[in-house]
Amino acid sequence: MKTKNTTPRSRRAVFIAATIVLVLVAIRAMDALSGWFLDTSTQYYVLPAASTTLGTNSLGLRNREIGPKDGTRILFLGDSFTQGLGVREEDGFVRRSEKLLQQRFRVEHVNAGMTGFAPGNELGLYRAIRDKVQPDIVVVCLYQNDIYESGESLLLRRMKQNQQKKLVIRALYGIAPVTTNFVYRTLLQKRYHDLLMSQALTLDRTQALLEESDSAQQRQPASPPLTLNPAMFVIQNEVRKYAREMGIRDEATSEWLARNGPSLVDGRNPQEVILGLLEPEYFSQVYTLDARARPKFETMLKAIQKIKEESEQNKSAFAVVYIPSDDRYDREKFNLMREYGYSMNEEWLDGRVLSDIEIERWMSNHQTPYLSMLSPFRKSREPLTFPRDQHLNKRGHEVMASAVAQFLEGNFASRLQKRN
Repeated sequence: MKTKNTTPRSRRAVFIAATIVLVLVAIRAMDALSGWFLDTSTQYYVLPAASTTLGTNSLGLRNREIGPKDGTRILFLGDSFTQGLGVREEDGFVRRSEKLLQQRFRVEHVNAGMTGFAPGNELGLYRAIRDKVQPDIVVVCLYQNDIYESGESLLLRRMKQNQQKKLVIRALYGIAPVTTNFVYRTLLQKRYHDLLMSQALTLDRTQALLEESDSAQQRQPASPPLTLNPAMFVIQNEVRKYAREMGIRDEATSEWLARNGPSLVDGRNPQEVILGLLEPEYFSQVYTLDARARPKFETMLKAIQKIKEESEQNKSAFAVVYIPSDDRYDREKFNLMREYGYSMNEEWLDGRVLSDIEIERWMSNHQTPYLSMLSPFRKSREPLTFPRDQHLNKRGHEVMASAVAQFLEGNFASRLQKRN
């Protein structure tokens, strides 16, 4: 009697199983390698060349055209604080400190500040423009949210946590975590960009409104709610979408919008306002460097280290200037953050926080000239920022320019070419 031969069927099953395993291994290998190509940490952008928004040169920087070098050239890398959002170009601390130094030295400042940048983005921009600029000194200007902006953002983390409750999303992360994470990062950045660039919050409107509020030379009360304001309607709908994706209850969102909705238009800084709803512990994370902020802090320091190394390889001196958030030196702004929903600690107004200490320690260990603006800002008796916005007004830039000019002269006198 013949025995039925099942060997071909068994072989087929083994072959299919082996193929599946090999495909999964190949996918994971390609996914791991994709990290080299899908890294967004050093991506950068510039404004359109010759734009009238803030007044840009052919490189897309808020700076005059860069010609042949005449004296010591100092490149400033940073975000909107360095760029001078809200004040005229000549009133920003970059240009003001240049004028102060030009009384004794032949110097030229190049403003490469760009709204929304963190040190990783600044590294990418530096690599793109260094041959054109040929700086003698490179100054990285940090703002406290650079910790938040380095690496994976809080918004992306919250979105992923909520989405990973779905079985399909969890499976995608299990199969190709790097690629899936990149897709989510890209989608979130695009949606958040759409929010920031909605019809009521273009860079042009932000600049105009901040200049207008600064010309009043005093704090202005918040604008009354405009129930028929179409921009507010669009923005509040966007906030509701974000909140749902972050897993926040609709009732909590409605309550928060009733209290802070108008600030999304009047405040002209939607990110700062929205985070009060989405991440109330934001300031606490940044200042105490908790388990969520620590990896991002290390990512920021690595980017700074890379800029320092590449600057010195190009025979440029290197320095760092730190710009603290206004809730560290302005009682009214501290209280405003509470209104937005943040958890705030009174000790932040007068004392030091862990991130202050660790940044200063890192600079000392790496022999990097370092200036913190916390003490100069705390000594001021005048408002240094705009009403309901954290950016520096004219007085804030004036205070900063004086400190920056003294800092540069004190640390780089041998590199600054004296006037005849």
